[in-house]
Amino acid sequence: MEILTDRLVLREYSEDDLELLHSFRIDKNISKYIHWNDLSFEGTRSILKEGLDDQKEENRKYYHFVICLKQDSIPIGEIGINIKISNIYGGICILGYFMHKQYWHNGYMSEAAHEIIKYAFSELKLHKIEAYVDCKNKRSIKVLKRLGMKKEAKFKKEVFVKDRWEDVAYYALVK
Repeated sequence: MEILTDRLVLREYSEDDLELLHSFRIDKNISKYIHWNDLSFEGTRSILKEGLDDQKEENRKYYHFVICLKQDSIPIGEIGINIKISNIYGGICILGYFMHKQYWHNGYMSEAAHEIIKYAFSELKLHKIEAYVDCKNKRSIKVLKRLGMKKEAKFKKEVFVKDRWEDVAYYALVK
C-alpha cells in the first residue's frame, strides 16, 4: 500500500528494508525521544517481521510507512499508527513518527501525518487518534499542534529513558 502527498510517498515496509529500519533505530537524533528497548540488529529484525506478518492480517493492528521523497524515492523517516481499539462504532489508534535530522524544518512530517490521519478517519473508520510525546520534544509537540491535536494530559515520570524517568504529554484528535 502507498499513500501519496504533494512531495512524499508513504510506502509500507518490505523485507528489503531491514537495514533501513535498523539505521533509523540506531540514529541518535531519532532515538533521543523514542523509548525503544532493544536496539540490536536482531531486535530490529523481530520488529520488521512482526510488522510484515501483520500486513497480511485481515484485522491489522499496525500501519507503518517509510516516508520517501517523491522526487527521488530517498527514505527520510517513518510514520505509523497502532490500533488500540476497533469495533463497529469506531476505534482509537496511536500515532508515531520520526525523521532523519537533515529533513527537519521542511514540513514533511506535518504533510505525512495529515495524510495518515485522513486515512485513519476515512478508510479505517477510526474516531480518535492519540499521540504520546516526551515533554522535552518541542519539535514533535509543534507537529501535533499543527495537526490540530489537543493536549489532554501530562503524565509525570511516566517512561524510563536511558538513565532517568521522563514526563510524557498525551495529545489527541477526535473526528
